[in-house]
Amino acid sequence: MRRRISGGERWPETTAGRRGAAWSTGRGAGRRPRVAADATYDALMNEPKEHLAEMLLLAAHVLTEAMETPRACDALYVMAHVPETEDSLLRGAVALWERLSRAPKILVCADGPASGFAGGAAWQRKLRDELGVPGSAIVLVGGAQYEGDDRKPALNSATEAPPVIRWCREQGVAHLTVVAHHFHVLRAYLGFVTAGREAASLQIAPYAVAALARDGRHTHSQGTLTSTLPELVESEIAKCFAYRNLARPGEARAIALSRYRARLRKDI
Repeated sequence: MRRRISGGERWPETTAGRRGAAWSTGRGAGRRPRVAADATYDALMNEPKEHLAEMLLLAAHVLTEAMETPRACDALYVMAHVPETEDSLLRGAVALWERLSRAPKILVCADGPASGFAGGAAWQRKLRDELGVPGSAIVLVGGAQYEGDDRKPALNSATEAPPVIRWCREQGVAHLTVVAHHFHVLRAYLGFVTAGREAASLQIAPYAVAALARDGRHTHSQGTLTSTLPELVESEIAKCFAYRNLARPGEARAIALSRYRARLRKDI
């Protein structure tokens, strides 16, 4: 009979070894997972089991919602990305905007170039001149975030969110959709839920653009990481735990479910 694991206790090592693929069966069972980077795997296995369970439930909620076209949307925010992946992300955002009858504003980060991001002005030109979005539908939102002794701009999933939340509150936006690549949408959503804790009336929905080849190698994380999609997914989940300025998964899920239920009551 298996021993029950008490709250806060770490996952036990398996007979396959600490880095073994405990979930594997059949041919190759007990080998190391093919795509798991050692540091990422170790970081996740060192999280308390209840945190991992909360993250699994949050991911199920976010990824289910992120595959659907939002029923209501006043503004789309497109997460800043490096040049290697910006084209597919912007095209996916524009395709969603068109499905929404071109009604929402398209928000992009006003800051940069910084942290591998080409900058808001460059994205504004691309949206307008290459993708046919009228300038009146594009809004640059920002307020540069700085960190470190050299005071360099630091753009990331957590620092992008607060200026957007402030803009939404000032403009009376009721429904915001956060657009990100599918491997990044969980952390992007977590950053916005964290920043929007006090904006109780703002509905925040995730939307995933699935436009990158699974077997290819893609650049992310301010241009410092190039990996396959499975590796990027694992890295993103680990970052959700590692970045202590983000809401814990359980808190984020509670916020998401509360707003989801409020929306259902309103629809009824």
